[in-house]
Formats: sequence, structure tokens, C-alpha cells
Amino acid sequence: MKLRIQNDTIRLRFSMEELERLCEGHVLEMSTSFVGGALRTTVLPTGSEGHISLKEGVLAVDVPQDLLIALNKGNDEGFTMELGTSTVAIEKDFACIGREEEKNDGLFPNPKLNDGTC
Repeated sequence: MKLRIQNDTIRLRFSMEELERLCEGHVLEMSTSFVGGALRTTVLPTGSEGHISLKEGVLAVDVPQDLLIALNKGNDEGFTMELGTSTVAIEKDFACIGREEEKNDGLFPNPKLNDGTC
């Protein structure tokens, strides 16, 4: 899982295995250490609508499981959710063009490789 924060937008990118695990109902967690503490990010597939919270160093994002399943099965690159004052983007993590193959392991095939723009 990759996390990117810019102003009020949070972007989460998932490898093929991570997205599959979310579709199966598993929770994904990661921790980013800082001097004096850490930010733990938790993504929970849910049967209800999306939700986001930040409490005691834990960024928790609830994502409707049906949207995750549709993303995993379809050709879309991702989707966004407007949650309060935040926008949360959920995206497939695509292989980087020109990167060593081992660094692209487990990532989604880059659609630009097949559309002639590379």
C-alpha cells in the first residue's frame, strides 16, 4: 500500500495482492515512523458507505467492499470518495515504465504499455 497526502486529498494505491485481500474482506495496515511517533494507516473493507478518521496516530479508512471488487474486476484505474472535508482516492498501483522488473513485482500492468503512448 502506498499513501500520498496532498492538502485535503488522500491517495491510496494498492498492488494486485493487496486489492485482492481487500476484496476478500481482509484489513490492510501499514505504519510510517517519524521521530517521536508513527502514523498507522488502516484500510477496512466495509458493507456500508465510506468513512475516514484520524485518532491517536491512526488514519482509518473504511471503503465499500463492492467498490473494491468492481475496481479489481474492471478496467478502471481507481475511484474517489468525498468524505467530509477530505477526498480519498483508491487506485491500482501500476508498474512504472523503465523501472527494474523486480521493483514492479506484484503491481498491475501499466495500461500505457498497450495503448501506444510509451
